[in-house]
Amino acid sequence: PRASLQSIPEEGEPVLDICLATVDKKQSLRRHMTARLLLVALIVSNGFSISKAAAAFDGLPALSLGSATSDRLVNTGDSKIYQLQVQAGDHLILSLDSTSLRDANELYVRFNDIPSVTMYDFTARTANQPDQFLEIPNTKSGTYCVMARVARSNDSSSAFTLRSFTLATIPALAFGV
Repeated sequence: PRASLQSIPEEGEPVLDICLATVDKKQSLRRHMTARLLLVALIVSNGFSISKAAAAFDGLPALSLGSATSDRLVNTGDSKIYQLQVQAGDHLILSLDSTSLRDANELYVRFNDIPSVTMYDFTARTANQPDQFLEIPNTKSGTYCVMARVARSNDSSSAFTLRSFTLATIPALAFGV
């Protein structure tokens, strides 16, 4: 059978075989597919099939709704990735609070996949700001992957706190006397 770019391998079928068949049939796709083949070859050589590659984010640290996670970003370009389970129809709120007043941080979010600076569903990139805030007004049921990234580091090592809330888990304001 001929493979095409729309072909989806069956569970457990190696991705590399499908991609090679596509490239062999379409000479003009060779350059376009080279980077993908290198990634696929790496995935397959490490024993991953389509189902394992798609679930690769399962080992990421988990964020819990209504709680905070603290971590560090050291150098420009450093990032940390987390996973967050949500229900359909939630209003998700993410905030990144940095101890640095001079870093430029960013948040990237992607549903059921690892985000990057070029591949994401939602982003918070307020220019030259250490703290970021992001809202997803109507979530899908499943896993959102959240990447905190320092676009420009001006401090040697900046700690940050990442918080995730829905309207149901956001803390109530306490008014003091």
